[in-house]
Amino acid sequence: MNTEKLAAGVLVAACLVAAAGSWFSGLPKTAEDGKPLKGMFNDAGTVARLDISGMILDEGGGGFGGGGTTSGQALLKQIAKIRADGCKAVLLKLNTPGGTASGAQEVYDELVRLKTDKHVKIVASMGDLAASGGYYIAAAADEIIANPSTITGSIGVIMHTQNWQGLMGKIGIENGAIKSAPMKDIGSPDRPMTPEEHKVLQDMINDTYDQFLDAVSTGRKIPKAQLKALADGRVFTGRQAQKVHLVDKLGNIKFAEREVRTLAGLPEDAKIKDYGEEDWKSMVGELFSRSNVHPLSAIMGTQQAIIQSGALNKVPLMLYE
Repeated sequence: MNTEKLAAGVLVAACLVAAAGSWFSGLPKTAEDGKPLKGMFNDAGTVARLDISGMILDEGGGGFGGGGTTSGQALLKQIAKIRADGCKAVLLKLNTPGGTASGAQEVYDELVRLKTDKHVKIVASMGDLAASGGYYIAAAADEIIANPSTITGSIGVIMHTQNWQGLMGKIGIENGAIKSAPMKDIGSPDRPMTPEEHKVLQDMINDTYDQFLDAVSTGRKIPKAQLKALADGRVFTGRQAQKVHLVDKLGNIKFAEREVRTLAGLPEDAKIKDYGEEDWKSMVGELFSRSNVHPLSAIMGTQQAIIQSGALNKVPLMLYE
């Protein structure tokens, strides 16, 4: 009986602590005079760290068994929390080859909105690789820092297509499609692409590429005509990128930490909070929300589960940056 009472008491105490935490976290973060409150419930003096690694997808892995991807939707949630917490600086840690066009674009847009609305200072720190969509996101930063040997650049857009008709013919397989219009199966690997289809897809690529150029031109303050000479898909080392103004300074993550504190006017010992560290409640919630997509998604990650289920057959074409 004493054991049961003790267990009940511990449970009640835990509930009270959780309730108190929820109440305190909901307290206003500004005083009556409008100035930020200083204390344990205010992150105005904190540098928020966002890690972007692996392929960038709108709905990437992460959580349990992410498979080396970063979810754009997860990053948007983290940025929203940074906004709510009142952080005055963001450190982007990039180690990515890029990803889908929309996945990179939505993160870039939200970072720019954070800068504009909340006057947050952003520094991007490039690791081994920060190319294509990774550079797209970095362009939202006030300052880009790379290691001298970082691989970056690759400003451009690509769409992969295949033609399996010859192979299928050799093993006696014929595929067909009953469609409502000629281009409903555009990009199908079962037949050659027509000139009309090629033009439609090339126009998509060109338009997305133009949006990429606009973002980099605005973020880096490089005239679009000048930028085009650098944006032919080529890659640069960090040192080469600095010479053509795609990177501001050379240094490692520790150097970037010092730079972001200075840029935001924060003290040298200002705390750096990793917004990629999820608590157990959000991780469990993510696990169960993913299980609604496909039974395997809880252990494989959403992207792998979609591939396993064959759902990507409905989306044969994907734009990558």
